[in-house]
Amino acid sequence: MVRRAVSYHGNQITIDDVTFLPTPVQRPRVPIWVGGFWPNKAPMRRAARWDGAMPTMAGADVARTPTLTEVRELVTFPRACRAEYGLADRPFDVVTGGSSPSGPAGRDIVGPLADAGITWRDERLSGEEPEQADVVLRHIGHGPPLL
Repeated sequence: MVRRAVSYHGNQITIDDVTFLPTPVQRPRVPIWVGGFWPNKAPMRRAARWDGAMPTMAGADVARTPTLTEVRELVTFPRACRAEYGLADRPFDVVTGGSSPSGPAGRDIVGPLADAGITWRDERLSGEEPEQADVVLRHIGHGPPLL
């Protein structure tokens, strides 16, 4: 594989003669997930042209898990757009976030969301301050809710 240096000169940034290493293993490129606030349709329409959607629920606490109804609507909308764009047969990820308890209680929350069509879960903890790192580490130590 030939590794080429790239340069870019824009209004906000200039990059001269940079080689990005290591090169991605994904082909033809790294998947592109588009974010935006749901239920705003425009960002999800844009996401439907790429590889996935990673929305934030509008007006929501960062750690709030979306409702099952919200997830169903969120999964359905970009899929319909992808069909219009002729992309219905290609993989598409839907990422939702929130805070889940460890163990079976976490499965009870995340399992129905996976059944509704989410493909990735962005586990979040709200309000953590640096001095509360032990709370975060305990949560990480429990691992993700296994389905």
